[in-house]
Amino acid sequence: HRPTMEDLAMHGYELPPVLRAPAELALAHRFRTAVLGAQSSTDPAAYDAAIAVARQARADGFQVDTPTTTLMMQKLANDVIGHALARPNASTVQVALDVLALIGELGAPVDISTAQEAVYFALRNNADGTSKPVALLRPLSEALHLRITSAATA
Repeated sequence: HRPTMEDLAMHGYELPPVLRAPAELALAHRFRTAVLGAQSSTDPAAYDAAIAVARQARADGFQVDTPTTTLMMQKLANDVIGHALARPNASTVQVALDVLALIGELGAPVDISTAQEAVYFALRNNADGTSKPVALLRPLSEALHLRITSAATA
């Protein structure tokens, strides 16, 4: 029935609750399967199927994130950012940036406060910004919506 539901949504037909709930559950299941199928990969391409489902769901007015997918993406974000902080180099920081972009694309309501704090303190503890690791972490701080100023680091 998926093609029929997609056609109805595409033509602006407001689904009644009796049809909307099963359609949303089916999309959420497809999304969860796609995210879990990526097996916590740090390669954004592994999530192409999940992105496609999320885009389709958003276009049709559905919400597809589940607690399982949100927790998985949160753990993935914390892991890659922790790795970038432990071994700051162009590759680890790029993977962290790619994962953050992926989370944004998926629209998953991931709590990034732990990652923000970790990056904030890493930058604040080396406030002069002259070391190579600090310079590498600046794009990550921007992606996490952090602003480290001299007043904050004093």
